[in-house]
Amino acid sequence: MRVADAAEPVEDQVVRSIERQRVRRKVRELPRFEGKVLALRYGLGGDRPVTVRECAEYLRCSPALIHKTEHRALSALRDQYDYEEDAAKVLDRRRS
Repeated sequence: MRVADAAEPVEDQVVRSIERQRVRRKVRELPRFEGKVLALRYGLGGDRPVTVRECAEYLRCSPALIHKTEHRALSALRDQYDYEEDAAKVLDRRRS
């Protein structure tokens, strides 16, 4: 637990943990290269986040490709979350 988390209510810690797990699962569903770029850029594997230049050097490609891939992957994740939220709203309405 980080020091900043000590003052955070347990419920909030649990929610954040679930969200991190959900993001990691969604990233694994992306094409391999896109997932690798996001994992490196945002430190999803527990490592520190890296810069675009560091990511490009590690993956042996151009920084421009990293920017393009990161943008495409984030857009795909946003679309997945929007779809899931819309589906959940429809299901909630049907239950009512």
